[in-house]
Amino acid sequence: MVVLLRALKLPGFVAHWSDLAIEAERAGSSFGRYLHQLAEFELRERRVRDALKQSKLPLEKTLGSLKIDRLPAAVRRTLPRLCAGDFVERGDNVLVFGLPGRGKSHVTCAIGHELVRNVRRVLAVGREAVSLEDRLNTLLANSGQVSMGQITAAVRVPRTTAWRALSALVVAGLVCTEGTGKGRRYRVASPRDAAEVAPVEAVLELARGEGRVTRQRIVRALMVSERIAGRMLADLVARQRLAQVGRGRGAAYVVAAPEPAP
Repeated sequence: MVVLLRALKLPGFVAHWSDLAIEAERAGSSFGRYLHQLAEFELRERRVRDALKQSKLPLEKTLGSLKIDRLPAAVRRTLPRLCAGDFVERGDNVLVFGLPGRGKSHVTCAIGHELVRNVRRVLAVGREAVSLEDRLNTLLANSGQVSMGQITAAVRVPRTTAWRALSALVVAGLVCTEGTGKGRRYRVASPRDAAEVAPVEAVLELARGEGRVTRQRIVRALMVSERIAGRMLADLVARQRLAQVGRGRGAAYVVAAPEPAP
């Protein structure tokens, strides 16, 4: 049976068919119910597999390979709560500090693996992407307002790469934009921007970068409620910054006046 299931590439069936068969026999479940449970496990296995592939997490840095007994007591107490993923639902940030070689990367990757097992989306960002954001932050902090041309010349990366990194910083509320089209300038967000301007700019940046934006996309990206996302979209439509396409929950929003790429 296992050989056949593996040939059919059904890992969920391979892992659970025997145990579920015993439980079904004891409970007197119907064959249809037994098959339904197997299909649910198979679907979950495939979702986890796809999420793991997309996460780009190192396959070897899991909770099973982590030497938990060598971690500080405070970390050992906190680790199960982080692996449960409640902080994701709350939108909390998790900062990990420590000397080199003490297992920071392994701990964070292990948490990522556990989140993937719970069918949550995770993305491991490499050092190259982080260093680019650091360079962009330093450039903006020292230069005030800069154009996309000045940015690409200073950090020496392709325009598309700089655009994506800047979009991430805008969505995070760390950078603001002023102007449109080729006249658009980027600068470090002030405390006032973070409270008032940055969320609006983040919505516009999502619409520019992705071509369209939905209420649910804003909820996930900015970690706000559906009500707040709806108000932001309605305000931008009223100000003719965005145009609504469609109605109801399937509505999408695009930039009202198409702008040339920066």
